[in-house]
Amino acid sequence: MTLLRARGAAGSEEHFRAWAAAVGRAYASEEERLMRYEHWLASYMHVQSHRQRNPEAPYEVGLNEFSDWSPQERRQRLLGLRVGGGAAFRWVARG
Repeated sequence: MTLLRARGAAGSEEHFRAWAAAVGRAYASEEERLMRYEHWLASYMHVQSHRQRNPEAPYEVGLNEFSDWSPQERRQRLLGLRVGGGAAFRWVARG
């Protein structure tokens, strides 16, 4: 995971564009870009808040390649397989 340090105006569109370029993000539409910016800004504010509350933390919190995902996307994509919506598996013994 890549942690990126803030450059330019904190939380600005310019900072978001620099982050997006650094992690190779390209968005299909302006609507998607604005939605991703909102998620990224929430992540950015979380990072800044944590750093202010824990300046001597023995670990670093920062922006990474998942910073423009919603909390729901992170849960779905990073926490493993979720079966739902009527899907079912039927296990059958071999032989």
